[in-house]
Order: sequence, then structure tokens, then C-alpha cells
Amino acid sequence: MDERDEPMEEVPRWDVALEALAREEYGRRGQPLTVEDIHRLARQHGIRLDDFVATLFELCIAGRWSYVEPGGAERELTREELEALGGQGRIELHHMRPYRGGWRPR
Repeated sequence: MDERDEPMEEVPRWDVALEALAREEYGRRGQPLTVEDIHRLARQHGIRLDDFVATLFELCIAGRWSYVEPGGAERELTREELEALGGQGRIELHHMRPYRGGWRPR
């Protein structure tokens, strides 16, 4: 069998290190991560907020995480939403005001 015949592994669209950090924080807290949690973690670890937000959106789009509204109902996050946020330049804290819920692994 030739190297070209081997199936290629799909590269995730999210940052796996940020996923691990988010999963660790979720495990520590035991509740969905809020925008405030993400902002705190980003500052604490010298990570850009928009990288962290993009990772969580990509995880939701891929079905590995979910976004839950404050009342507990899951809401689908879309690539269009992420692109709209990113279309404003870097995603900053004030862009995230509509996201009052939180992110959690499935």
C-alpha cells in the first residue's frame, strides 16, 4: 500500500489547545462557560478573545459542544454568525453581549 492510498486525517477547524483549556475549566466549574469566563481565561493565558470565541463556535458547529441560553435551551450557532462577528474585525467583549448563555461539551 502506497502512502497516497492511506486516508488523510481531518484537521479540526478549532484550536485543540483552547478546546482542552475550555474542557478543563468546564470540568472544574461544572457549568457552562460564560463570555465572562472565556474573557477571564483569555486574559489569564494571554490568548486573544476572538481565537477563543472562534474555537467555541467551531466546536458547536461540529457538534462537539453546545451553546445553551440562560434558560437552559440549546441554541444552534452557525458559521454565518461566526463570520458576522469576525466581519467586524477582531471579536471584542462588546460584540459578545447577545451571548448571555454558555458553552458546554456534549
